[in-house]
Amino acid sequence: MTKARTNFTGNTYPDQNLKLLKVIGSGNWSEVYLAFNLKQTEKYAVKVISQHTLNETPRLKALIEGEKAILTQCNHPNVVKLHRHFVKDEH
Repeated sequence: MTKARTNFTGNTYPDQNLKLLKVIGSGNWSEVYLAFNLKQTEKYAVKVISQHTLNETPRLKALIEGEKAILTQCNHPNVVKLHRHFVKDEH
């Protein structure tokens, strides 16, 4: 079954200084966006996971927590670095 997706391209999150520019990847539970940091004028990848999906898939929360722990500690030029994470109620 294909999950319904919401496209957040163009959304701006002033509290995070981010504007989502375009989808650059997707998986079973998330989409990855190219984002522009409005304050630092840098580009980032932002993974968006639906709060509904997290609530409907209990094991996913544990997987995300593990991914966050690994990416926060990882320091390698060929591995994405997790700079921060945040939760928005509407996602």
